[in-house]
Formats: sequence, C-alpha cells, structure tokens
Amino acid sequence: TLFLDEIGNLDLDIQAKLLRALESRTVTRVGGTRPMHVDIRLICATNVSARQLADPFHFRQDLLYRINTVEVTLPPLRERQEDIPLLIKHFQTVYGRKYDKPDTQVSRETLKQLMAYRWPGNIRELKHATERAVILSQNGELKLSDFMTGTHGS
Repeated sequence: TLFLDEIGNLDLDIQAKLLRALESRTVTRVGGTRPMHVDIRLICATNVSARQLADPFHFRQDLLYRINTVEVTLPPLRERQEDIPLLIKHFQTVYGRKYDKPDTQVSRETLKQLMAYRWPGNIRELKHATERAVILSQNGELKLSDFMTGTHGS
C-alpha cells in the first residue's frame, strides 16, 4: 500500500510518471536500468474535492480517472466538534506515556474553548497542540495556554 498525501500538489511531470507506473505496473529505481514489477494499492489524500482537482492545467485528467475509484470524504474537524474531546483524550494518553505524564486533565472550560476553535490544521494541528500541552503541563492540568501558540486564536 502506497499512501500519497496532498496528491493535488504533485507537479505534472511527476503525475505523468505516477500514471505510467500505475498503468505498466513497473518502476525503475533511481540509477537503475531495468524496470521492476510492482503490485501496489494506492491511497491518495487531498484537501480539495475531485471536482476541484479536475482542472486540466493543474492535474492530469487521465490520472484522476485512474485514482478516483472510491472517494471518501472526511469533513474537517471544525465540522466534527463532538470528536474533539475523544481525540484530545487519545492524544493525552499517547503523549502522557511518551513524556511520563500519564495523569493529565483538561478542564471543562478549556475543553469548551478548544471545541470552539476552528482547527484549520485539522487533526494534525490538534495532535501537535495536545503534545505541546502535555509537555508544558504542570500539576497534571492542561491549560488553554499550553495548547495554544501565538499563531492560534479563537
């Protein structure tokens, strides 16, 4: 399985190489001379819809048709506020173990403010913010100021 994140950002020449590899099921290693057979399952992610990718000046249509077999749309975190407490709890557990701070807590008020934040970086931003909060936490309490950097705002 090969996962390509933000496939819409690939240069057109790289898109052509990817399409060729998918169609021929072969690749040639850098510095190599012989093609090698590959059998992969490709999973791609992008922050734009397939319709937006369909601009022929930025994304090859033949590649889009080849990779867009099944489209799964995940709404952004700001549209799934009910997931935020569960995700924070998960990341608290992960980073609590990593940084030897297993008993951290988030107050209801802090959680309420975190749920009101738009999270433009989605889960990745929440993950990093929670890691930061665990690292900075004192006395087991994760404060709003521990989650937020100067680039965050409500």
